[in-house]
Amino acid sequence: IMDAVPGLWSVELPTLKNGASAFKKLKEKYLTKIADILDIDPHEGVLTGAWVGLFHQMLPSAYQKDAFEWVLAKGMPSLIALTVAILEVNTDVLLRVDEMHRGGHLQKNLWNSPLWTQATQGRPATAPQVSRAALNDRVAALLPESARWYKSFAAADATRS
Repeated sequence: IMDAVPGLWSVELPTLKNGASAFKKLKEKYLTKIADILDIDPHEGVLTGAWVGLFHQMLPSAYQKDAFEWVLAKGMPSLIALTVAILEVNTDVLLRVDEMHRGGHLQKNLWNSPLWTQATQGRPATAPQVSRAALNDRVAALLPESARWYKSFAAADATRS
């Protein structure tokens, strides 16, 4: 994984910074309903933790396996596309979360999302409302734009160095 996303875990976090800038562009386009409500800032800890932990607390294990495969195949652009896809399919769930439980509780709200299949808080596992295939299709659709933005920020960063 570290070879697929070099710099994500390094001291200066160059990959994370460029990824955050690319995510902001996609957020403005695809997450307009929830961007202001949740004030999602990738430079803050919520998404940083999700990226470094490869969505450990945001996705059930079967979906995490797909996330690992995306990252191994496509690197940082896939992390950005996955983030947008996860938030996008959970928009209605996140809009229903009261103000007190937004922001810092994003990971918990996503983990407890009824869209996933895991059993939580005494509820039995249910059939997924968003299949792994549907999430993977959305990631694939977002990937070209994610890669384009990420490469443009990485290139700009390289010229500044």
